[in-house]
Amino acid sequence: MSTQSWILVLSTMCLTACGTEADRPEPVTEPASETISAVPAHNDALERARSVNQDVLDAAERQRQAIEDQEGGG
Repeated sequence: MSTQSWILVLSTMCLTACGTEADRPEPVTEPASETISAVPAHNDALERARSVNQDVLDAAERQRQAIEDQEGGG
């Protein structure tokens, strides 16, 4: 490459590197409203799971009591 070509390449690189902040795209971030709304939804799901768990425990206790009653109150 000739000297003029090198000067052209280097000057183009320098001008490209000196872009302004407005030329750069903004980083993509999630809106805060979606992040905040996920927490109550998660808490609601946990509360429903606890409720179902309690129902299962109650049913198991009723079944144990029915088995004991059939065996003679044991």
